[in-house]
Amino acid sequence: TLILGTLSHADDPQSVADLEGALEAILWSETGSTQIRKRALDAYLHIVPSSDARTEDLRLLLEANQDASVPDPDDEVRGALLEILYPDTITPPEVWRYALSRTRHDLIGGFWRFWNLSLLDKSSDQHLAELLDSLHEDASRLIPALEQSRLQALPVELLARCLEAKGDNHEPAQLYDWLATAGSSLGRSRRKEEPLRRVRAWLEERPEVQKKIFLTWLRQRDPDDSLRPLGYWFCEALHDSTPPPDFGLWCLNQAVEVSGTEPEVSQALLWQAYRSLHEPATGMGLTPETMRERTRGHRALAEYLDELCAPRSSRVSAIEDEHRRKMDELERQWDEKHRQEREDWAKHLHEQEAELRENRFWPRNLDPLAMAYLGEAFGVDRHESPQDRIGDLIGGDPRLVDAVMAALRGAVARDDVPEVDQTISWSLESKHSWLAFPVLASLDLLDKEDPARLDALEKAQKRKALATYYCVRHGAETPRWHDRWLRHDTGLVLDVLYRCAVAAVRTGKEFPPGLNDLDGAEGHDDRVNDVRLRLLQAFPTRSSNKQLPVLDRLLTKALDHPDKAALLTLAQRKQASKSMPVAQRVRWWATDALIVQGTRLQQIKSDLAEREVRVRHLAEFLRYVWDRHGSRGSILATVRDPSTLSEMIDILGRWCGAPQYASGRVTLEMAMSDLIGSLIGQLGSEPGDEAQQALADLNEDPLLAGWHTRLRSARESQRVIGRDASYLHPSIEQVQDTLNNGPPADTADLRTLLEDRLNDICAYLRGGSSDFWRQFWNEDPH
Repeated sequence: TLILGTLSHADDPQSVADLEGALEAILWSETGSTQIRKRALDAYLHIVPSSDARTEDLRLLLEANQDASVPDPDDEVRGALLEILYPDTITPPEVWRYALSRTRHDLIGGFWRFWNLSLLDKSSDQHLAELLDSLHEDASRLIPALEQSRLQALPVELLARCLEAKGDNHEPAQLYDWLATAGSSLGRSRRKEEPLRRVRAWLEERPEVQKKIFLTWLRQRDPDDSLRPLGYWFCEALHDSTPPPDFGLWCLNQAVEVSGTEPEVSQALLWQAYRSLHEPATGMGLTPETMRERTRGHRALAEYLDELCAPRSSRVSAIEDEHRRKMDELERQWDEKHRQEREDWAKHLHEQEAELRENRFWPRNLDPLAMAYLGEAFGVDRHESPQDRIGDLIGGDPRLVDAVMAALRGAVARDDVPEVDQTISWSLESKHSWLAFPVLASLDLLDKEDPARLDALEKAQKRKALATYYCVRHGAETPRWHDRWLRHDTGLVLDVLYRCAVAAVRTGKEFPPGLNDLDGAEGHDDRVNDVRLRLLQAFPTRSSNKQLPVLDRLLTKALDHPDKAALLTLAQRKQASKSMPVAQRVRWWATDALIVQGTRLQQIKSDLAEREVRVRHLAEFLRYVWDRHGSRGSILATVRDPSTLSEMIDILGRWCGAPQYASGRVTLEMAMSDLIGSLIGQLGSEPGDEAQQALADLNEDPLLAGWHTRLRSARESQRVIGRDASYLHPSIEQVQDTLNNGPPADTADLRTLLEDRLNDICAYLRGGSSDFWRQFWNEDPH
């Protein structure tokens, strides 16, 4: 495995091209594990250049895997080959023949990934239509095959995507075929799937299409089917979509229109109209008088309407009784199926009870039991207790339930739980062990019943359990046992977390495992920050933009740490890389500038201004920093350097205008408007000549005209703040000199003193006891 893995990543494939024959021998061998064969395929694809000959060889290998002449028990190689060959070599009509799995597919691996993800992602709008057409043509064989492979939801997902893409461009007859085939692929118990909601929404937005589909369904059904008159809700092609308000009136008009040519369809339509009389949601404009008026002159319809309106007519009773009988029969069949499944489980578990209690039960069969415990199994009631869910699955025998619980308690300590590296390797391929869910159930069960036993596990067992938890996570909240292990052995937990996360980061995963737990770790700030820095160091230089949120998240949390020296060193080292894409480079620039402040942002301003896309990347990063903890908790709120604030306002303000609020989604431009306004406020709150000059320069920039009102207001505020900040309280000696009537300290003091003396003189002249004014007037000869 190690050698094949190395070959699949060889820097110079041509240097090992002579191994092509050896790899082909492994691929065509009748022995060897699935894992070895899959690794050999990866190496073969890396070493052998793409060509028509290689494509044909891969197609022949797929056929050999399909007919089982080459072993592929888990369909992993088949899934990988389909991923390569579809849709160019294996066309949409051809691909369905590979949908039947040889086993019930609980494994989340290559086969599952192709049918649930790649098939949809790699199919164009035209491919989706071709897939639905070919599925309809062979529905009697393919629908059961999809159910056996647990792909019964796939037709509805294909249908939802095709309708949303170009559903309006297809004829009603073709739409009906697609809708009916997809509707028959799901039992009524599964009619709340998300793709079904999208199909219903599409239909409900097109009432005329609903009506045409319903009419087509009536025309194609067996005339002797007693459920036929029950109408709309039994039409699988309509997927339980809500009919339009005028549906009853339309049925009445349509019944009259076809009464002469299609009497059975006409009666079914009249029945639906009659039912709408008692259903306000579909009876708009419909009354008994309207129905009698419209059917006048159509003898068969008028007589049928009289029969329907008669009190508890025998015909209505017969229809409803037949409907009830059929529903009871379907329910009986469903119950019988589940009863048989429970009996099979009980029989098997009775035979294997010793293995259950001795922690030796076959992992593949322990997996569905664990999924039932966790509430993930199909058909279980999440509101029941885990024991009750297991009891429902296996027949309710308390002894067997106890044995299953014993097996789940011991699962975390099994010797065959995969090692950390194996769990990580599988997770990168969207796979996991059959023991993954049993281990998660074991952790949950022991944490509730016996935390001491769980905490006493050996370190090797804890490592394997942690890797399973990070890579195959169940639930959104960090469990209590994880917090305890983190407190008691921080190094062990963070080491496994880092190994799981860094493997995902290096291979370009959009959602690396463990980051939520890393962010939620309390009391270990320095060690957690060290893990983030190591992840940032390992972040691939050449990565897709889909990974940028991971980089933003790591950088933002690292910027929150008090000691940013190591982050600054890393940022400056990253900037030196010549091959780094602009999206990453801008983020490292911004990180550097937020830490150093001063003139660093001025140095990169010209680089940012060269292309608008760079400013947009800066805005996306700053928005993440701004929103991560709320504006007050962001590092942006701590920036006080006037030059940094000025440059950020200048760069962003030229690209984004003043805020224009509107309802709906908050766009990047709207978020940046809020941020720019906040930065202007921060600059206006800084005293000193540098802030004053920065505001003056920004105010004179014509490219920031949309912000001039805000800038002028901030400039006035800054003047007040600057004046207040420049005031100096007098020293004790200065206060004593003033109190002792000492000389003024400066011209301001002299002016104040002069004004005070003049005020005293004025007061004396106006309010003194003597008539001081007389001396200024010539009252005597002298």
